[in-house]
Parts: sequence; C-alpha cells; structure tokens
Amino acid sequence: MLVVFGYPTNIVPWIQEIVSLAIFKSIGWGQGVMVDYYTELGIDRGIGITDINKELSKLESIWRRRELTNPDKAARVIALILEAREIFRTEESRRQYDRKLKGEDKKDEQRSREEQSRLQLEKNRNDAVKFFESEQYDLALLTVNNALSFMSALGIEDDSILSLAADIYRCNGDNQSALNLINRAILVNSTDCMHYVIKAEIVGNLGYSDQKRNNLKIAISVAEQNGSLRDKANVLGVYSRSLYFNYPQDRINAIQYAKEALRLGESWGNAQAVIEAAEKADQQMRQQQKEADRLARQKAEEETRLAKQRADQEEARKQAEEKKRRHDEAIKIKQKRWSMLFALSIILFILYCLCPSLLLLMPTLNPNILLIYYLACSSLMCMSSAANSGRWPVVSYGVGAFCFGPASIVNGEWPGHMPLPFGKFMIAWFIIVAICAIIGKRIGQSIGN
Repeated sequence: MLVVFGYPTNIVPWIQEIVSLAIFKSIGWGQGVMVDYYTELGIDRGIGITDINKELSKLESIWRRRELTNPDKAARVIALILEAREIFRTEESRRQYDRKLKGEDKKDEQRSREEQSRLQLEKNRNDAVKFFESEQYDLALLTVNNALSFMSALGIEDDSILSLAADIYRCNGDNQSALNLINRAILVNSTDCMHYVIKAEIVGNLGYSDQKRNNLKIAISVAEQNGSLRDKANVLGVYSRSLYFNYPQDRINAIQYAKEALRLGESWGNAQAVIEAAEKADQQMRQQQKEADRLARQKAEEETRLAKQRADQEEARKQAEEKKRRHDEAIKIKQKRWSMLFALSIILFILYCLCPSLLLLMPTLNPNILLIYYLACSSLMCMSSAANSGRWPVVSYGVGAFCFGPASIVNGEWPGHMPLPFGKFMIAWFIIVAICAIIGKRIGQSIGN
C-alpha cells in the first residue's frame, strides 16, 4: 500500500493528487523547465508504459525504505517518482512529454552551440590581442577575423572587438576596412574615447590630417564627459604628438598639451616623447646658436687679423714708398752733383784745350804742373762721363781720346820736359782713362744710371 507523508493512498486518494500536483509545480513543470525522468530515475527509454510504471513502483519501494537513513534525498527521489507517474500514466501523456523533451534537447543543444561560439569568440579575441601586442600583425588579423565570424554567427555587435579589429586592419595597411570597422564600433558605443583615437590614426593614414585632429578633440571631450582622467591624459598625449610631429605643426601648444597630459598621468609615452623631442630641439638650437656665435667670433677675429694685416701691409708699403722716395731723392741729388761735376769737367776740358796756348804764352811754366793738370782734368772728365753715361766705356774712351790730342801736343811740344816718352805716355794715359771709366761706371750704377 502506497503511503504519502504517513497517509495510506487507499484511504485518502485525493491527498495523493494534491501532493503530486504540489510536487509537480514545485520542480517547475508548466514553468518552462523540463526534467528528464528517463535520466534522473534511470528508466530505459525503449520500454512501454506498463514496464515504466513497474520500474517506478520498484524505485518507490526502495526509496521508502531509505526514508529513515537518508530522508532528504529519499524525499526528492520520491517526489520525482510521483511526478513521473503522472507523466507516464497514459500513452498520450507520455507522447506529449517526449515531444516536449525533444524540443528542450534542441534548445539545450542550441544553447550549447552558442556557448561554444562565445567561448571561441573570447579565445580568438584574446589571441588577437596577444598577437597584436607582440606586433605579429598577420596572425592577429587571422584571429580577429575568426572573432568577427563568431560575432556575426551569434548576431551580436561587440564594440571592443570591432575596435580591436580596426586597429589590427590599420596596422596591416587596410585603412579603408579599418575605417568601416571603427565606425561600426562608434555606432555601437559612442562613449568610448579610445574608438575616436583609433579612428584618428586611421583617417591620418588616409591623409586627412584635419579629420584626425577633430577626432582627437572628440576623444578628449568624451573622456572629460566620462570623468576619466587617465583616458583624458592618454588622448592629450596622442593629440600633443600629432601637433608636434605632424603637419601642420603647432609645437607651442603641443608642448603645453604634453605637460598637461603628464600632469594627469599619461602612460602611453606620447607626451614624454614630445617633451624629449622639444628638449632635444632646444639643445640643438642652443648648440647651433653657440656654433653660430663661435663662427661669428672667429669671423670677426679673422676680419680683425686681415684688417691688421692689411694695415701692416699698407704701413709697409708706405714705408717702402717713403724709403724709395728718399732713395730716389738721394740718387737725384747724387745725379745732380755728378751732372754738375760733369759740367765742371767740361769747363775744365775747355781750359785743358787752352793749355797749349798757355804754354806758348808762358814759356817758363813747369810742364810737370801742366801734366798733372792734364791727368786730373782728363781723369775727372772720364769718370764723370762714365757716371752720367748709360753705355760705357765708349764715352769715356772717346773723351780720353779727345783729351789725348792736346796732351800729345803738349808732350810733343816739350818732349824734353815730359817724364815719359810719347809711347809710354800714351799707354799710361789709356790705363788712367780705363780706371777712371770703371770707377765712374760703378758710381753711375750706384746712382741709377
């Protein structure tokens, strides 16, 4: 006899129905939750309804005996048995249950496939991030494409995956596809400032510098609206780098934004790169200015040296000119004196020519005095003529020969009074003339004739 909570079923059959219905509702029947009684109670799906009820009776008797040793589990199993009796009471109720159970299996299978797809989606996303961070962009592209495929199969739009895919496509050089992906990400979630940063890089690669900076400004505004100082700092760093390195450049504002980004805790390194580049540029400018100053000083020193050299050369030239002038004046004075001497010698020569007449007028005159006068006069004429003549000894010898006539007359007139005979006198005369001509020529060379 079946006993439910201490009451025999043949005495109170309506209690069994109430309890069964309560248990049936408590485990979810009619609320969309299916229980597989075949699996839970170990019933073979291939047996008929009669054999199923026999199996249920055996199970019930077994678990009734275990109520004392394991009351909690016995109560749960008995509740399942009572519910199974209701399910397998008739063939029609069993067929309805089997149809519903198969439909639930299909839903479970679909849920399992979706769960697998989500797991694969997450795995491919993580792999794509790993390959992207290690700069293996080709492998990152393959894995992110797999993630996009799973995302499409699930019918979802994940902005983080779309943004990651856009960044990977950008690094692989497909900027147009990257732009389409990042626009989809922004449509899904327009409050993520990093989407605009990635879009700025993409449009910058496409050559739209104005759009790049506009998107960075939007990213800064979104970060401010979100209240994220870290995101704002990182975006400011990217913006300052764009202003400093990309055309058109605005290095003054770039340095200001970089300092603000560092103050807010920028962690991507863009602001620091701007500050370091600015410091390096300032250092190079100082070095260039220092080098320019050094070259200017060197040029000034060289110009001073050249000016001094020119002044020294000018002074030397003036001194040389003065020396030459004085020398020329000295030579002119000497030339003038020798010219006067030559004129004097001409006067003496005239007197020399008158000597024979003097001898005739003055027979008592000593011929030796006259000879000495001859020699002095002729020597002076030969020397002065050689000093004033550019070509020698023609003039000197000519003068000597000219002077020789009167001398020979005197010598012939008073042969007994002359110290030398005529022949020796002639030789001595020419020797004296030659010596005087040489001396006169040396004097002429010294005075520039």
